[in-house]
Amino acid sequence: MAPAREDDDPAGARRPPVAAGAETEGEDLLAGTPPTAQRAVVRRAAPRFRLGAYIRATFEVEDWRRFRLCGMDEVGRGAFAGPLVAAAVVLPPGFRHPWLRDSKKLTAHQREVVAAEVHRRALACAIAEITVAEINLRGLGWANVEIFRRLVAEVAADGYCCDGRLRIDAAHPVHCLVRGDDLIPSISAASIVAKVHRDALMRRLHLQAPDYDWDHNKGYGAPVHRAAILARGVHPEHRRVFIDNLLQLELCLEPAAAPEVRSSGAGVVEPGAGALTGIAGARSAGVTELAAAGAPPAPEVAGTRP
Repeated sequence: MAPAREDDDPAGARRPPVAAGAETEGEDLLAGTPPTAQRAVVRRAAPRFRLGAYIRATFEVEDWRRFRLCGMDEVGRGAFAGPLVAAAVVLPPGFRHPWLRDSKKLTAHQREVVAAEVHRRALACAIAEITVAEINLRGLGWANVEIFRRLVAEVAADGYCCDGRLRIDAAHPVHCLVRGDDLIPSISAASIVAKVHRDALMRRLHLQAPDYDWDHNKGYGAPVHRAAILARGVHPEHRRVFIDNLLQLELCLEPAAAPEVRSSGAGVVEPGAGALTGIAGARSAGVTELAAAGAPPAPEVAGTRP
């Protein structure tokens, strides 16, 4: 079968072509150049990524143009709050867009434009969420694999791939590729669709808890978000493993001090406002001395403190 033409490869225009004889020329240059220069020559002479070659080699097919490749990507893995979101996209043959790339390299407006086009033209497009309750119960490592299992079960395709180095035991084999969101158009599309969906979700959650500034930080650990957690406590949409680590880190950075306490006048000793961080950190570390001393636990949900 004739080799794939560059104009048939959606990823073909992503890197400038390698000039004829560049590999041989590079070998000649290596002979009299220092190691640093040799590495630079090798990088310039490396063959570029071709989507057709990737599909033929990975999925063992010949007619790669008719191959329905499902690209998947997630967003929100490192966030302090909000669900984990992932998308799966099957693009039609020859789909192109000047802004089709890793979602982190686009502005919010560019992502929304591309996401709308993907929803309109994609052969298949699905979005999955893992809730904070599930993450707190079963862990982020489980969530990061489970979300792709759900998408594979939902989207019909000839092959599945995702960004990263995961090992995904799903209903169909999934190939993971580092920098896939830059190299595979369908993974790029999935990263954009997932990002737009989760950003909109975090803006809605912000209306319920504006103190955490989720409409701007999208649940990630920005300074304003971290300060709000320490000042206001945690929200049901917070992932406890991240919050516990944050509180313990803040305790390590502050000098040790006895918790401030005050009497409520009813024979109950209550923690002062300045002791919130220390008590929350002690609870997360499993310390029970505070309870034995009669101090009530720190508040679980923002806005419920007496």
